[in-house]
Amino acid sequence: MTSLGALSLLDPVSCGEDLAHNARRFSELAPDHCAGCADYHIRSALHRYAGPPKLFDRPELIRLIGKIIADKAALPDKTIEIVVAGAADTAMLATCAHVAATLRVDVLKRCRFTVLDRCETPLLVCAEFAVWHGLDFDARPGDLILAAQPCAADLIITHSIFRFIPHADQVALLGRIGSWLAPAGRLILSNRILLDDDGAEAKGEIRKRTAANKAAEEALVKGVLQLSESAKTTLGRLKRSIADAAGRPGEFRSLGEVGALIRQSGLVEISLDCLAWEFAIGPGDLIRRRRVLAVLGRGMVNGLAR
Repeated sequence: MTSLGALSLLDPVSCGEDLAHNARRFSELAPDHCAGCADYHIRSALHRYAGPPKLFDRPELIRLIGKIIADKAALPDKTIEIVVAGAADTAMLATCAHVAATLRVDVLKRCRFTVLDRCETPLLVCAEFAVWHGLDFDARPGDLILAAQPCAADLIITHSIFRFIPHADQVALLGRIGSWLAPAGRLILSNRILLDDDGAEAKGEIRKRTAANKAAEEALVKGVLQLSESAKTTLGRLKRSIADAAGRPGEFRSLGEVGALIRQSGLVEISLDCLAWEFAIGPGDLIRRRRVLAVLGRGMVNGLAR
């Protein structure tokens, strides 16, 4: 068994994450702390461990985060405030910590990480990650729509949260989160954009999850991965949640839709890109994904982005 402490933040692939450990901890914690969404948490953790890779945008996130943190680190003795708004797991915390660790010896020590999520389980797992890697860390439980400003943030990451937010609430939420930015702070928004044929995409998602379920089952049966619950109980959760999160109310359907959301929120578009990937989930079975990746700033003062 690998300990989290043995995984280096300097590794650009793992970014210090131990996905087997995460799967075990979600299995232990979610039934008690997130009873209403335990299946979702456990499935997501197991699929990141056993299934096809999911963080396709991590290399690009590392590049963008690197520019932002390096800019802030150029100011002597500045504490760099980094906020993950909606965690799900350790992925975004780890990505940001990896970037800071690779810049200079002292940069990571100057970063303070705040993670917000409505669910207790990801916050507990993120707190463990922070302890193992010596991060200055604070967890904030609660609904993002109601959350108070955690700090004057130099960097805010929102990754895959807007698909869970009804379209009618998205402008207010983006504006609220953006209001937490310090002057010259930056918000990174990464979220799926549905393909033109969203029916085919939905079928592809089920095929991908089926393949990941099979891989997870093999790991459990062979004893490669051991969880707190029995394999039978865990596989029941995977089967029940096979279509969970399909057809979420806030899915984006075009880059233009995201651009309109940004303008209505009062934030300033620094960059806005659409990324696309094609990957295999089985022999001869390819599926495609699209994501928006935007960097945003505060509103305008005297014609300049703050």
